[in-house]
Amino acid sequence: MERLRVTGLTYLGGHPRHPRLIEGLRLDVALAGLSVGRPLRGLISVSWPSLTWLYVLTVGDVEGKAHSWEFLNFPNLNRAWEAGDAASVIGLGIDDATCWLLAPQTPVRELRTRLASWTLGAAGAQRKPGTGDADTPEQVALQAIAVSRAADLGREPLTDRKTLSYRLAVAEQHRRGGDLLSALTLLQQLATQAVETFGATDQATIVTRNNLAFALAAGGFRHEAIEAYWEILDDLAAARIVDQTKAEMFARQNLARLHDPHWHP
Repeated sequence: MERLRVTGLTYLGGHPRHPRLIEGLRLDVALAGLSVGRPLRGLISVSWPSLTWLYVLTVGDVEGKAHSWEFLNFPNLNRAWEAGDAASVIGLGIDDATCWLLAPQTPVRELRTRLASWTLGAAGAQRKPGTGDADTPEQVALQAIAVSRAADLGREPLTDRKTLSYRLAVAEQHRRGGDLLSALTLLQQLATQAVETFGATDQATIVTRNNLAFALAAGGFRHEAIEAYWEILDDLAAARIVDQTKAEMFARQNLARLHDPHWHP
């Protein structure tokens, strides 16, 4: 599987061993991990298991949330970024530090799509055909009944957080019991209702959306899970919410895991 290469990057800082701005770098994404540097000189290298979290955000989102991160408000950002440039800011969590990179003239959506496409291709190239037995007609019928019940529960009005917590618990029971289809059916409806009732960035809603993304990942819907986690981070950033530390950490940690081509549910 060929590696993914992103060129023309600027290192903004964040890693204690490299405090200064460095231009003209490239990011190589390969089966073994990620590396940042120049053709004959490496700057940072991290294996997939050692990548603790992943960010790909707009400059505006980073500037709006920088005060909530211990990065001195990104002192090198204004020196490397020209206003109006649709750039992306990449954050690579390594140990207890984060390597921050600027990708000029590379919109966030484009970079995220390239990363996800590479991961899906790399993961697919390593996947072996399954040899499991097909479900019996009786199992198919029981599954259809379980999904129908989950759908009926999910269609009931959502009026308070206590009801939301109860349904989240039911979905989790389904997931832990191996009935991912019922869990996803309930969580997808529940996430929509929670957004409509409490708002997209309400703490209870974020928990629901995180649970949905996690269930998608567990069910093997890697691309959908990646998209769901990016949407959570985007909504939190757009709302300038800084008190969702656990939710953000959960999302960015799982994004790193989901982009690892060796990961499997």
